[in-house]
Amino acid sequence: MATIINNPSININNNPIPVAANTVKFQEGLGEQDLKVQSTGGGNVIQVYCDNIEQKISMVSFDMLPTVENVEASP
Repeated sequence: MATIINNPSININNNPIPVAANTVKFQEGLGEQDLKVQSTGGGNVIQVYCDNIEQKISMVSFDMLPTVENVEASP
């Protein structure tokens, strides 16, 4: 019988969810930048970069072991 020396888990809504070791992945949602034109008065304009926050969606993924508790906890 093997001895497990780690107990990886993540918290979702303050509930610890056990995950398989070395399977948690995080991808930051950087989104895109849009180029806008802004008037500075007197017929002058400047270019302004702005972040498109609608595309800043991050993603978290992980694997769970198929135990009875994990299956009941998953939606």
